[in-house]
Amino acid sequence: MKKIFSFTKKKKQPSGTPDNGSVLSVGYELKEKDLGKVHKAASVGDLAKLKQLAKKNDINQLDKENRTALHIACASGHVEVVQFLVESKAKLNLCDNQNRSALMKAVQCQHERCVSILVENHAEPNLVDINGNTALHLAANIPSISTTVLLLEHGADINAQNKEGFTPLTVSVREDHIEMAEFLLKEGASVNFMDQGQRSVLNNDTLVMSNHFNVAECIVYSWSLPRGMMGPPYHIKVRAKRRQNRCWAVLPKMLKPASLWEDQPLTKMVRRTFFTK
Repeated sequence: MKKIFSFTKKKKQPSGTPDNGSVLSVGYELKEKDLGKVHKAASVGDLAKLKQLAKKNDINQLDKENRTALHIACASGHVEVVQFLVESKAKLNLCDNQNRSALMKAVQCQHERCVSILVENHAEPNLVDINGNTALHLAANIPSISTTVLLLEHGADINAQNKEGFTPLTVSVREDHIEMAEFLLKEGASVNFMDQGQRSVLNNDTLVMSNHFNVAECIVYSWSLPRGMMGPPYHIKVRAKRRQNRCWAVLPKMLKPASLWEDQPLTKMVRRTFFTK
C-alpha cells in the first residue's frame, strides 16, 4: 500500500509522506546558498531587514523549492515576520514543491500563532498536498486539538479524504490519538467514509487490536445517532460495571439495518465489553 504519512513511532501500520522527514518535521531543510535575500531574512526572523528588502523586492518570489518567504517564516515560527508579510499582501495560498501552503507548514511545524494569523486573513484551509492531505490531516496526526479547532472554525472540511481515502478521523485512529478521535467525533466527523481498501473506521483493525473501548463505543454511538445529535451517551469514560449496566440491548434498536453493523469487528468488540465485563 502506498504510504501517505511517515510516523516513526508506529511500525505496525505505516502511513507516510514521500518528502524528506516526517509530517512532524521541524521545518524546511534550508541551505543558505540557495536562499535569496528575502528568504534569508525570513528564515532568521530579521524583520528590520525584511522591511527594508520589501521596498524593492517581490515578497512573493519563489526559491528553487517553490517556497515563498511566508512559507519559510511559518515553518520557522517567526510570528512577527508572518504578520508583516500578511499585512504586506503576501499571497497566502501559494504552494511549495510538495504542494503545501504556508498554512500547512505552520500546522505541520506546530506554530499555532502563525496558523491563527493565516486563517484569520482567509488562508484556504482545504488545499491538499501531493498526497491529498489537508491542514486538518496534519493537525489530526500531530495531534493538536487547539489547531484543529482553529481550522474547523475557518471552514476546514472535517471529512476531507486524502489519496488513500483517509479522513482526519481515520488518521487519528490509526495513530492511536484517542482524544483527537473523540474530539473529531464530537465535532461531527463521519465514520462511514471508505479508504482505498474499502475499510471504514468501523472496521479499523487498530481499534480492535489496541482495545480502544472509549473510541469504539463513541464511534458506534455516533454512527447510530441522528446527524447533529452528539449528546449523552458520548463521553463513555466509565467503569466496566457501568458499561455493563448501560445494556448493549439498546444498540440493535438504534443501528438499522442490522446487516450494516452486527458483523463489523469493531461492533463485535464493543459487544464483548458489555457481555464479558
